[in-house]
Amino acid sequence: PTTTLVDERAVSHLKEIAGVDPVAFGIEMFKAKMDPKHMSIENIITMDMKELHTPRGSVAVSQIEAIEPEVILERKEEILRIMGDIAAKKGYVLFVFMITDVMKGSSMLLITGQRRIAERAFGRKVENGVVWLEGVVSRKKQVLPRLYEVM
Repeated sequence: PTTTLVDERAVSHLKEIAGVDPVAFGIEMFKAKMDPKHMSIENIITMDMKELHTPRGSVAVSQIEAIEPEVILERKEEILRIMGDIAAKKGYVLFVFMITDVMKGSSMLLITGQRRIAERAFGRKVENGVVWLEGVVSRKKQVLPRLYEVM
Protein backbone atom coordinates (compact mmCIF):
# COMPACT_ATOMS: atom_id res chain seq x y z
CA PRO A 1 0.00 0.00 0.00
CA THR A 2 2.97 2.36 0.28
CA THR A 3 4.55 1.70 -3.13
CA THR A 4 3.17 3.76 -6.00
CA LEU A 5 3.23 3.20 -9.75
CA VAL A 6 5.76 6.04 -9.97
CA ASP A 7 7.99 4.16 -7.49
CA GLU A 8 7.79 0.98 -9.57
CA ARG A 9 8.65 2.83 -12.79
CA ALA A 10 11.58 4.58 -11.11
CA VAL A 11 12.96 1.27 -9.83
CA SER A 12 12.63 -0.28 -13.28
CA HIS A 13 14.43 2.67 -14.86
CA LEU A 14 17.20 2.79 -12.24
CA LYS A 15 17.67 -0.97 -12.46
CA GLU A 16 18.68 -0.59 -16.09
CA ILE A 17 21.06 2.29 -15.36
CA ALA A 18 22.74 0.76 -12.30
CA GLY A 19 22.67 -2.85 -13.46
CA VAL A 20 21.60 -3.93 -9.99
CA ASP A 21 18.88 -6.39 -8.98
CA PRO A 22 16.53 -4.22 -6.88
CA VAL A 23 15.35 -7.10 -4.67
CA ALA A 24 18.88 -8.23 -3.82
CA PHE A 25 19.91 -4.61 -3.24
CA GLY A 26 16.91 -4.07 -0.96
CA ILE A 27 17.77 -7.14 1.08
CA GLU A 28 21.33 -5.91 1.54
CA MET A 29 20.04 -2.48 2.60
CA PHE A 30 17.79 -4.03 5.26
CA LYS A 31 20.61 -6.21 6.56
CA ALA A 32 22.96 -3.23 6.77
CA LYS A 33 20.31 -1.13 8.51
CA MET A 34 19.76 -3.43 11.44
CA ASP A 35 20.97 -6.62 13.05
CA PRO A 36 18.45 -7.52 15.78
CA LYS A 37 20.75 -10.18 17.22
CA HIS A 38 23.01 -7.45 18.60
CA MET A 39 20.36 -5.01 19.84
CA SER A 40 18.65 -4.78 23.20
CA ILE A 41 14.97 -5.74 23.24
CA GLU A 42 14.01 -2.32 24.56
CA ASN A 43 15.87 -0.65 21.69
CA ILE A 44 14.23 -2.94 19.12
CA ILE A 45 10.71 -2.21 20.33
CA THR A 46 11.07 1.50 20.98
CA MET A 47 13.30 2.75 18.14
CA ASP A 48 10.31 3.34 15.84
CA MET A 49 7.38 3.81 18.19
CA LYS A 50 4.37 6.07 17.74
CA GLU A 51 1.72 6.94 20.31
CA LEU A 52 -1.99 7.29 19.66
CA HIS A 53 -3.94 9.29 22.24
CA THR A 54 -7.69 8.73 22.45
CA PRO A 55 -10.38 9.47 25.05
CA ARG A 56 -10.20 5.78 26.06
CA GLY A 57 -6.47 5.83 26.66
CA SER A 58 -3.08 5.88 24.99
CA VAL A 59 -1.84 3.21 22.61
CA ALA A 60 1.75 2.61 21.46
CA VAL A 61 2.46 1.05 18.08
CA SER A 62 6.04 0.17 17.29
CA GLN A 63 7.33 -1.32 14.05
CA ILE A 64 10.40 -3.07 12.76
CA GLU A 65 10.90 -4.20 9.19
CA ALA A 66 12.74 -7.47 8.88
CA ILE A 67 14.12 -9.78 6.23
CA GLU A 68 14.31 -12.61 8.78
CA PRO A 69 11.51 -11.99 11.32
CA GLU A 70 12.11 -15.37 12.94
CA VAL A 71 15.34 -13.96 14.43
CA ILE A 72 13.25 -11.41 16.34
CA LEU A 73 10.50 -13.91 17.18
CA GLU A 74 13.05 -16.15 18.92
CA ARG A 75 12.91 -13.52 21.68
CA LYS A 76 9.09 -13.25 21.73
CA GLU A 77 8.57 -13.96 25.44
CA GLU A 78 11.19 -11.43 26.47
CA ILE A 79 9.74 -8.87 24.03
CA LEU A 80 6.21 -9.31 25.43
CA ARG A 81 7.50 -8.98 29.01
CA ILE A 82 9.38 -5.76 28.26
CA MET A 83 6.42 -4.40 26.28
CA GLY A 84 4.27 -5.01 29.36
CA ASP A 85 6.79 -3.18 31.55
CA ILE A 86 6.89 -0.19 29.19
CA ALA A 87 3.09 -0.12 28.90
CA ALA A 88 2.72 -0.10 32.69
CA LYS A 89 5.32 2.65 33.10
CA LYS A 90 3.83 4.86 30.36
CA GLY A 91 0.18 4.06 31.07
CA TYR A 92 -0.65 2.53 27.67
CA VAL A 93 -3.92 0.60 27.48
CA LEU A 94 -2.47 -1.29 24.51
CA PHE A 95 1.01 -1.81 23.11
CA VAL A 96 1.40 -3.26 19.61
CA PHE A 97 4.77 -4.26 18.15
CA MET A 98 4.64 -4.87 14.39
CA ILE A 99 7.27 -7.19 12.99
CA THR A 100 6.88 -6.60 9.27
CA ASP A 101 8.19 -9.31 6.98
CA VAL A 102 9.23 -7.25 3.97
CA MET A 103 9.61 -10.34 1.79
CA LYS A 104 6.08 -11.63 2.47
CA GLY A 105 4.45 -8.20 2.71
CA SER A 106 2.72 -9.08 5.98
CA SER A 107 3.15 -8.42 9.69
CA MET A 108 3.19 -10.35 12.93
CA LEU A 109 1.80 -8.23 15.75
CA LEU A 110 2.90 -8.81 19.34
CA ILE A 111 0.31 -7.36 21.69
CA THR A 112 0.15 -6.52 25.38
CA GLY A 113 -2.56 -4.74 27.32
CA GLN A 114 -6.24 -4.71 26.38
CA ARG A 115 -6.11 -7.32 23.63
CA ARG A 116 -9.81 -7.01 22.86
CA ILE A 117 -9.14 -3.60 21.32
CA ALA A 118 -6.76 -5.24 18.84
CA GLU A 119 -9.16 -8.13 18.24
CA ARG A 120 -11.96 -5.70 17.36
CA ALA A 121 -9.65 -3.58 15.20
CA PHE A 122 -8.26 -6.48 13.17
CA GLY A 123 -11.09 -9.01 13.35
CA ARG A 124 -8.73 -11.71 14.59
CA LYS A 125 -8.17 -13.42 17.91
CA VAL A 126 -4.93 -12.60 19.70
CA GLU A 127 -3.37 -15.90 20.76
CA ASN A 128 -0.43 -15.97 23.15
CA GLY A 129 0.06 -12.26 22.53
CA VAL A 130 0.32 -12.70 18.75
CA VAL A 131 -1.79 -12.03 15.66
CA TRP A 132 -0.69 -12.47 12.01
CA LEU A 133 -1.98 -9.91 9.50
CA GLU A 134 -1.58 -10.92 5.87
CA GLY A 135 -0.90 -7.96 3.57
CA VAL A 136 -0.49 -5.46 6.41
CA VAL A 137 2.75 -3.48 6.23
CA SER A 138 1.86 0.14 7.00
CA ARG A 139 1.40 1.31 10.55
CA LYS A 140 0.17 4.71 9.36
CA LYS A 141 -2.29 3.51 6.71
CA GLN A 142 -3.37 0.08 7.96
CA VAL A 143 -2.89 -0.23 11.73
CA LEU A 144 -3.36 3.15 13.43
CA PRO A 145 -6.65 3.97 11.61
CA ARG A 146 -8.17 0.61 12.63
CA LEU A 147 -7.15 1.07 16.24
CA TYR A 148 -8.44 4.63 16.34
CA GLU A 149 -11.76 3.46 14.86
CA VAL A 150 -12.43 1.06 17.74
CA MET A 151 -11.13 3.36 20.46
